Amino acid sequence: MLLLDAGNALMGPMPIAIKSKGAVAVKAMNMMGYDALTVGDKDLTLGIKTLKQREDEANFPFLSANLVFSDARELLFSPYTMVKVGARNVGILGLTGSEQPMPLRLFDDTVVDLLDPVETARRYVAEMSAQADIIVVLSHLGLDKDEQLAKEVPGIDIIVGGLSRRLLQKPESVGKTIIVQAGYRGEWIGRLKVLVDSDGVVAYSEGNIVLLDDTHKDDPDMLAFVAKAKKEFSSQ
Repeated sequence: MLLLDAGNALMGPMPIAIKSKGAVAVKAMNMMGYDALTVGDKDLTLGIKTLKQREDEANFPFLSANLVFSDARELLFSPYTMVKVGARNVGILGLTGSEQPMPLRLFDDTVVDLLDPVETARRYVAEMSAQADIIVVLSHLGLDKDEQLAKEVPGIDIIVGGLSRRLLQKPESVGKTIIVQAGYRGEWIGRLKVLVDSDGVVAYSEGNIVLLDDTHKDDPDMLAFVAKAKKEFSSQ
């Protein structure tokens, strides 16, 4: 199993997220055993120094293959990671998108920019294919651009999408690429199951959206953690 997030996981309208500067979210994701996230545009409101602090605290990588310093054109985060799942090597590539104009000056005066996601994906998918049986893109681009990415970049098996906040009840297929997106604010979990044949090809897939309502029992350790965190930051 892989547990993944397609961006804007750290910052949001909740006071606890703002006051802890995303630290509470990272701790919770560590407890849940996340494997990777891609950096979203609202995560950038933390500033690069704080984002790097959150990355150091995480037990999983922050990914973005196209988020760069505007002047030096250097990547701010690792473009991809490789994860072993059973006998398979899975390559996970991160792509950042934004609803704000780019280049973007952050509050700490760092100026960041986004490289073209299609050109970037072509480059890294080709590189990853030498190591990976399956390639997953964590995309904070929006559904329309995910569909474009699937059409224009061969070799992507799965796109886990964000930014556009679409609740896809079932996975979409564009060519040989499966696209999923599971809403926003943690109200749902997207579940995708794939069967990979001996040649490393996705031979079968099924997926659905799980609404986190009262039929799902709360984890007691997580309840205790959230209660403690709310108490800690309520006085700030």
